[in-house]
Amino acid sequence: MQTIEISGDELRTRTLRASSVDAAASAIHADGCVVLIGAVDVAALAALREAFESIAAGLLAGARASSRKRNFQAPLPLDPALIHGDLVANDFVAQLTAAVLGAGAYCNLYSADVNCPCSDAQPLHVDAGQLWPRLLAAHPPATLMINVPLVETGVENGSTELWPGTHHDTRFGMLVPQRAEEARRAEVPPVRANLRPGSVLIRDARLWHRGTPNQSAAVRPVITMQHNIHWLERGPRMEVPAACKDAFVSAALAAHIRVAPTAHAAN
Repeated sequence: MQTIEISGDELRTRTLRASSVDAAASAIHADGCVVLIGAVDVAALAALREAFESIAAGLLAGARASSRKRNFQAPLPLDPALIHGDLVANDFVAQLTAAVLGAGAYCNLYSADVNCPCSDAQPLHVDAGQLWPRLLAAHPPATLMINVPLVETGVENGSTELWPGTHHDTRFGMLVPQRAEEARRAEVPPVRANLRPGSVLIRDARLWHRGTPNQSAAVRPVITMQHNIHWLERGPRMEVPAACKDAFVSAALAAHIRVAPTAHAAN
């Protein structure tokens, strides 16, 4: 899995060099994934990570976390103090999204993937299938998943398993059969998305992947966003507080959002 470290000059200008864009876009097209190192200011994550600690305590105590399904999606707090443009509309990620998906790409998901202690390995799956059935060759990327870890992720706390190049496979639906997994492993084995806070994993939604067992004593939260090509069906809008609305939008990335009604408006 290719990694690209954001340089000091890129941080100062908030713009990826053309060579960085080309290398990252090529990795997404070829492997289905790339990691940008140092793309997000870790200070912007600190308050959200602290707030998530109380959320994690509730998840661990809840029925969902106490079942065998201990790897799941959870909502994030939409507190204006915790929403940063550097996270939800990151300049480097938006630039790369525009390079891969074209102008008008939009975000329609802001959530967290939570891997609780004592979790099981997930079935091998994709987040989105090929858009058209019975393709002989895969279409270009239409949806990118953006993953930002709130804590360091590794083998011990269940970093995500990725299968490079499998977004080109047009044979299956959302779940990957065991026979296909075994055959692919013999050709190109999977890799683990071991990430430090501040890094961003960008992957094609068709890439085979799974959550792995969390053998640590702490919840492993990873922020997940979804960026889509402009013509893809948009579905329901994300509801965000008025004070957060501008943070989700940048020059290179739109957001499929609506302002959440205030308590006064609801009455």
